[in-house]
Amino acid sequence: MAAITEQRKSNDKRLRDALKVARRKHEEPGSLKSQVEVSQVPNPYHNPAHRVSRSNPLKVSALVNIKESAVGTLYARGHINDAQWAAAGRFRMLWERSGAKGAIAIDYSRVQVDGGKAIDPLPDLVVEATHHLNNCLPVLGKRTFDIMIKVVGQGMEIADIAKTQRQKTTFSDYIKDGLQELAVHWGYKTR
Repeated sequence: MAAITEQRKSNDKRLRDALKVARRKHEEPGSLKSQVEVSQVPNPYHNPAHRVSRSNPLKVSALVNIKESAVGTLYARGHINDAQWAAAGRFRMLWERSGAKGAIAIDYSRVQVDGGKAIDPLPDLVVEATHHLNNCLPVLGKRTFDIMIKVVGQGMEIADIAKTQRQKTTFSDYIKDGLQELAVHWGYKTR
């Protein structure tokens, strides 16, 4: 009788462990990972030619998925200001434009037609974005630049690159300080 009870307990424990793993796997994808909150965002319809008023506000309330990125979470919770948020958006745009997110392959099997223009290997936007990113390196420093690429550019979470709570706090401080430096560098904020 005791052997049967022990076997049931071990089977129950295995089942509970399997359910925990299944829940963890199920929490990761898409919309199950979202957390929507009301946040103040820049008004896309704001007209700077007119005074700020109720009909022409600088900011409006909007629903924002704060888990879309680690920087979005920092902004929605008030840990970074508008200038840092703008710097993060610009850094991410430059990262995506630079082609670091993936390269376009050339199809060598296609027949080249006479009179057709040759394929430009690097468009001007890619070269310009890469140049702007390279100008950020001396402003940020190597370590902060690497963290900014992972978190702001690639969209990784701080928990993915940090092992301990101390590292998470340190990396978030690096990101805040780096965004502050970029905001000053790009003129979103003065010292």
